Amino acid sequence: MTQPLNNPAWNYNIVALPTASDAAKLACRNDSAGTFNLTPSTSYTCQTAGGELSWNATTKTLTVSGTIFIDGSAYINNGAVNTYTGQASLYLSGTFLIKNSKLCAGVNAGGTSCDTAGWDPNTTLLGIITNGSGGQVNSWDGVQLVSAMYQGALFASADIDTDTTSNADGPLCASAVNLGQSANTSFPAITILPIGMPGGFAIYAQPDNLIYIRG
Repeated sequence: MTQPLNNPAWNYNIVALPTASDAAKLACRNDSAGTFNLTPSTSYTCQTAGGELSWNATTKTLTVSGTIFIDGSAYINNGAVNTYTGQASLYLSGTFLIKNSKLCAGVNAGGTSCDTAGWDPNTTLLGIITNGSGGQVNSWDGVQLVSAMYQGALFASADIDTDTTSNADGPLCASAVNLGQSANTSFPAITILPIGMPGGFAIYAQPDNLIYIRG
């Protein structure tokens, strides 16, 4: 059964008072992370019990899992063919830019671009979901690809732009999708979504009936 994907709904307060509880502060966003470089020249690791966002600068590989939130924007602009492993949903309160670079779920035999034929999104899929516009991207955009390639899913409350021979291999969902010069997009069938990705079904655990056992 196929269902249309709607733009993700964002429901939180903009700021919290300094005297607010930790729970109240966690419900707010204020762009505290600024603009985050996903692929810097040095490695980093961020792991919790519920997910991971790690970068190996030597192999140029992102490792992702779970549902991730960055209170700000993110970008990739290292001029390299980067890869990622795992399945995850990355939420940004700001925007996403990928420029003069590639982020692939798998690379071709020559290591020059993404492997569009051999990609299995049901085992390797990164969805990036944005709620901002402007700043590092066009004023009307939430996601912008400039001379770039992205293999995964992209969602934006604003627009998505694929400019100057950019390629997006995966689903695109936004207020508007603007395909630029020689832009194209295609992707295999997706039946297993990462946790937290828009369009997925809510899963609820149903406990069994209680059984009383005399001790």
